[in-house]
Amino acid sequence: MSQGIIPYLVAWDQLRAFWGSHNAPEVERIKTVWKAQIHENADVFAHQIQNGAPTLARALDEICMGQVQSPQFASQYAYALEILCAQLGQKTSNQFVQAIEERWLQSTIDPVLQRWGLGMTFTTKMLTRGAWPLPIPPAVGFPFGGSIAPDELEHALMVMRNGSPPSGLSREAVMVLGEIRGWLENAAARRGGLVCFYY
Repeated sequence: MSQGIIPYLVAWDQLRAFWGSHNAPEVERIKTVWKAQIHENADVFAHQIQNGAPTLARALDEICMGQVQSPQFASQYAYALEILCAQLGQKTSNQFVQAIEERWLQSTIDPVLQRWGLGMTFTTKMLTRGAWPLPIPPAVGFPFGGSIAPDELEHALMVMRNGSPPSGLSREAVMVLGEIRGWLENAAARRGGLVCFYY
C-alpha cells in the first residue's frame, strides 16, 4: 500500500488552545464545515463506532472539553486532530514524500540530519511516530504522525540552512530533504508549527 506524509502548517498557539477551551460555538462551526468528512468517517468506521469508538464529532467535542473518554480508539482522535489542523492551518506541498516508506526516511534521510547535528532535536521519526501537539492518545494504528513546535522548528531550520547534502546522496533523497526544509521554512515564515499525519 502506498504510504506517505501529509503535512500541515498550523497556527500553533491557536491549535494548542483548542484543547479544553470549552468553546462550544467554535467546535459546532468546525463540525458544520467538515460535515462531509465526519459522515464519511462514520460510514468507514461504523463497526468501531458501534463498539464504542467516538464519532469524529464526539472526538472533537472531547478535545474541546479537554477530556478524552475512549483512549483505546486513538485513531479517531488523530482524525479529529487532522480536521483541526486543516481548519486552523493548511495542508502544504508534499510532491516528493507523497508516497514514501518510513523505513527509507529513517535509513536515508535521518543519517544526513544526524550528520548535521540534528539527531537529538529533529528526525523524520518526529513526523511519522512523534508526539501529537495535543494530549490525545498516542497512535496505535494509522494515522501515525507527529509535530514540531515553532521553537524546535526554528532550531532545525537554522541547522538545515547551513548543511549541504553529503556527496553520493541520491537525487530522490536530496529532493526529499529540500521538501522537508521547505515545510519548515513555510511554517517559520508564518510563525507556526508543523503537524504531520503518516498513512
